[in-house]
Amino acid sequence: LYVASILAGLCQVYIGYDSNTFSSVLVIDNWKEFMGNPDDVQIGSLQTCYTVPTIILAIFVAPYIQDRWGRRLSMSLGSVIIVIAALVMALTPNSTGFWAGRVVLGVGQAFVYAAPTYMSECATRTIRGRIVGIWQITWAFGALVSTVIAIGATSNPSLGQWQWRLIEITQVVIPSIVAVGIWFVPESPRWLVEHDHIEKARDALTRLRTAEDDVEKELADIIEAVRWEKENTTKLSIREVFVDKSLRHRLLIACFLNLFNQVCGNNAMNNFGSQVYLAAFSSSSIALTMQAVQDVVQMVGAMIAILWIDRIGRRRALFWGALFMCVMLIIAGSIPVGLGGDNITKNTGAAAVMVLAICLFYLAFGPSWGASVWIVTTEIFPMNVRAQLVGISSQFQNIGSLALSQAFPTMFTKLSYKSMYVFAGFNIFMAIVVWFFLPETKGVSLEEIDEIFGGVNRVQAQREKEGITDNKDDVVVDEKKDSMV
Repeated sequence: LYVASILAGLCQVYIGYDSNTFSSVLVIDNWKEFMGNPDDVQIGSLQTCYTVPTIILAIFVAPYIQDRWGRRLSMSLGSVIIVIAALVMALTPNSTGFWAGRVVLGVGQAFVYAAPTYMSECATRTIRGRIVGIWQITWAFGALVSTVIAIGATSNPSLGQWQWRLIEITQVVIPSIVAVGIWFVPESPRWLVEHDHIEKARDALTRLRTAEDDVEKELADIIEAVRWEKENTTKLSIREVFVDKSLRHRLLIACFLNLFNQVCGNNAMNNFGSQVYLAAFSSSSIALTMQAVQDVVQMVGAMIAILWIDRIGRRRALFWGALFMCVMLIIAGSIPVGLGGDNITKNTGAAAVMVLAICLFYLAFGPSWGASVWIVTTEIFPMNVRAQLVGISSQFQNIGSLALSQAFPTMFTKLSYKSMYVFAGFNIFMAIVVWFFLPETKGVSLEEIDEIFGGVNRVQAQREKEGITDNKDDVVVDEKKDSMV
């Protein structure tokens, strides 16, 4: 299970790598010259041309590929496309080729979003949070690797344009591994049952479970749930999803959570962190080093998630994470604002506190609005619409990223570090939404999670329909699920 999850999780390495790659090249002078010294609008457009194809394809095309041909094929296809994109960006003789590579990269990213769904469907109910939490760790790992390579490249001016070309071409390594390696791990057992490959599903579960797990019981639950879906539901249109109160509730929650993942301040620091640090420390080498420190802390935070997210639950992580991040953003923004200028290198103590606040922000973000958002998104939808609705809701991260990529460069130019206060305000709103609208989902199987959202327990419903009266495995919703302490 862990081997399959880590291999699928490597898809997130691409996304984390590219996010910091883009942030890193923004402070490389020969890249700026190669691109014609782009202004704030052009820099935002470079992010947009990557994000737009991801959003469109992830909503309208990738779910069909996932449902028709499987989660593994979608991940492999996306990985191959990303390899092509990286080669185009690294070897292009002109800026037009770089723009084209960004577009192709966005196409590939749309298909690798099958990975968190695959991880959730392969996991057991007791460690599903831990397994999907790997997705956030690999993002942070990709970001860290990108920054380390950028530090090495920028410290060697003799490389010339290969300072940034080297950063781009190293993107081919991990997707090449996933494109081939994903075929050596089992397909999602739930997808196999959905397509009537029962024996293959049994074999997949056997490979993914330990000797102590009851494979036959789990397989029976999946079969019952899928059978109920086939007899009582269809592939729903978006209009029909909004008619269903339970699905509408879940889709809106997932969309907002994914949007909040970006507007909490995470996106701005990931995509433009090097510029923020450059303004503070007036040194590109220090800016990239600070970016690396930020990435390490974020990875540590994500590692914390896999250790305790299945114990304390999703609600607590998201609620308290938002409040803590709010405080850290206020501190990080207040220091340079209070000193009356961007460059704070003359005040070592103030600079240290600012960096510490940003690091603590990411230490909290990793297990909360990093990992927990993906965990909730991939576990709350039923099988018949999971790929479609995960595709829609997860793209609200890219919609948020798209908006911020256009707004943040200009906002930071005008507001400087006061822009941190804007993100702090978003975090307060996020905590309120979690408090009132998100139920706890830890410890419940994917087949039985509908009951928490006012839907039908599909396993129990099918058993009752077939006259099976053994209810010992029915869902028991924790009466303390709403507790935040």
